[in-house]
Amino acid sequence: MDYKKGVVFAQLRANTSKIETSLPKKKILLFDSSDKVTRYFHLSGDDFKKLFYKNNKFELPSLQDSLLVLGDFSRLDEWCKGTNIGELIKEPYYFDFINEVFLSWQKDLSINMCDWDQINTKYLFNELNNVNKWTQHKHYKVHSSMSYLELIDKLKTPKLMKGSIFQLTISIVNCNPKISQIDVILNFRIDKDET
Repeated sequence: MDYKKGVVFAQLRANTSKIETSLPKKKILLFDSSDKVTRYFHLSGDDFKKLFYKNNKFELPSLQDSLLVLGDFSRLDEWCKGTNIGELIKEPYYFDFINEVFLSWQKDLSINMCDWDQINTKYLFNELNNVNKWTQHKHYKVHSSMSYLELIDKLKTPKLMKGSIFQLTISIVNCNPKISQIDVILNFRIDKDET
C-alpha cells in the first residue's frame, strides 16, 4: 500500500454483478477542484469520522452529514478528474461522470451510444445518476472497509491526525464481460487533528 497516495479505507461496488472480466480496470482519480488545481478534499478528523464511521464501523454518510460537511461534493460531478496533486485543471473544470462512463463503455463495446437500445440507455442513465449522488445512493455492496480502530492502527496513531491521506473507491461494474470495471477514487486529507 502506498501511503503517499493514501489509505484505501473503503471500496464500494455500485453494481453487484457476479460477472468478472479479465479486462484491466480503469482508474479515475477525483480531487477537490475549488481552486482549479487538483488537491485533496480537506476535512477535519472529526468531520471525517462523522461522515464515515458510526459506532466505529464504516458507513456511508447520512444525507444531512454529507451536505453539511461535503456540500456540493456529495455529487461525483462536482469533483475534478486528475492524475496528480497540484495539476492545473482544464475546462470543463468538473468531472462529467455520467458522460465519461458512457464514453468508456462505448469504447469498450465498439458500438456508438446512438445505436444502443433506448430503454436500456435510459435505465443505465438513471442508475449512473444515482451513483453520481454517491452519498445518497445506498445500494452499494461494501467490497471491503476498515473499521475506525483498524484505520488508526494502520496509521499507527491514537486518532485521525492532520496530514493523513485517505481514498474511497467506488467501482462501477457493468454485467457485460466486454466492459472494463471503472474505479472512481475520491481523495481526502485531514487538515485538523481529531479531538
